[in-house]
Amino acid sequence: MQIDHQQLFDQMAIPARRGQVAPYFFGDNLEGFYEGATYRYAQGAGYVLHRRPLLRDFLSWCGDRLNEREDAEGALILPYGIRHNHGPSWWDELMLLRRRRAVALRVYSRRPQSLALAPLLEAAREKMSVYPGEGGIVLAHADLPLCMAVSSSQPFRHDGTTERDGRFAPIFRTTQPETEFTLYVGFGRDPGLALQNAVRLREQDGVRQHKQALYDLLTRSSLWTSDTDYNRALLWAKLSSLFMVVEEFGKGIWAGLPWFKDNWGRDTFIALPGTLLVSGQFEDAKEVIR
Repeated sequence: MQIDHQQLFDQMAIPARRGQVAPYFFGDNLEGFYEGATYRYAQGAGYVLHRRPLLRDFLSWCGDRLNEREDAEGALILPYGIRHNHGPSWWDELMLLRRRRAVALRVYSRRPQSLALAPLLEAAREKMSVYPGEGGIVLAHADLPLCMAVSSSQPFRHDGTTERDGRFAPIFRTTQPETEFTLYVGFGRDPGLALQNAVRLREQDGVRQHKQALYDLLTRSSLWTSDTDYNRALLWAKLSSLFMVVEEFGKGIWAGLPWFKDNWGRDTFIALPGTLLVSGQFEDAKEVIR
């Protein structure tokens, strides 16, 4: 069966009705994962890297209006990320980017206007340094294991800071009216590597690459039936298991989250056939066995 990206993602979309607090999880296939919940801020661990929550969530604005998550009109859990619809013509999204140690934050408005995004950080405001770099803006914090940097294909600027539930959030705003604003937040061991990560995602269209990678994973093997609910459940089972394939201790499969974030031999070999063989990830399967 031939199906394009948008058709596949639309079929897999899981709607959460207005106000329904639904937990979700994404993995980056390296060492990190993102845990959150619809219609709530920072309900879940956020993006955990180096076993620390670094980015807990984000805020978005269309013009001067804050898109309040709890008042959103709808939410969709998609294979590539989470979307909240704040009205008939504006929404925001978060994507944990596959194999990049980065997230993409997005806000959209049908009418061109000033757009803003603010990563909500698990960091003390007074210890955070925010300064411009080549092609982006660096965020460095003395107490965090990794540095952060942001970049975008849309011209933007640092527009002050805000707080949410005691968490620090630097605001980044477009310098001119836009219909869409994508902010890449990259992580690295030092400011230079973090900035390089964010800038490379901007240059390579990281959102498109992320969606293509997930589409390729999902369609490498396929089973389609006349039952659309069954098809969706099977696709999500495949994708959810593939999110657990990581490189934290060498190529392996996590036993489970949040308590068993390790590559236990017994659990690995129980999960390996359905996760990596049935899905056609033969090279990964070989490396896990090695």
